Amino acid sequence: MEKFMLCTLMLFVMTWFVHVNGILHLGSECSQTGNTTGNTIYQANLKTLLDSLVNNSPLQGGFMNTTIGTGSNQVYGLAWCRADVSPNTCSKCLNESISVPLRDCPESKDLVIWSSLCSLRFSNKSFFGELWNSSSSSSYGGNTLDEASVFSRGFAMWKD
Repeated sequence: MEKFMLCTLMLFVMTWFVHVNGILHLGSECSQTGNTTGNTIYQANLKTLLDSLVNNSPLQGGFMNTTIGTGSNQVYGLAWCRADVSPNTCSKCLNESISVPLRDCPESKDLVIWSSLCSLRFSNKSFFGELWNSSSSSSYGGNTLDEASVFSRGFAMWKD
């Protein structure tokens, strides 16, 4: 009964948070290989790509993919918003999402960001039309979790 009450309270708090702020950062996942340290051309291309996704995705029905640059400085990006989200909210969500790489994975060349209303992905490798294959490390609210620990925690919580 105690766990039920705790879960109910957590659900209420999360629902209230989403209702008040509109956007809830659910998590992010960044690659452990490849980084942008010292690569100012790649960083400039990434900034251009993220700006383009934020400004143009809401105008494209909430979905857009694009590529900026060439060779080793090329960056691929994809942004999408929920179908029930207005263009203004989509833009706001994507704009808030681009701050996540600076916080969670400041030098990663491959990052996926999930929020309650939108998601964003960029990489130095083309992923368009490919099934996304998750690596084993994710960040949820600043805490890094591997798939085994997520499963173990969830199983332990619900088995009683």
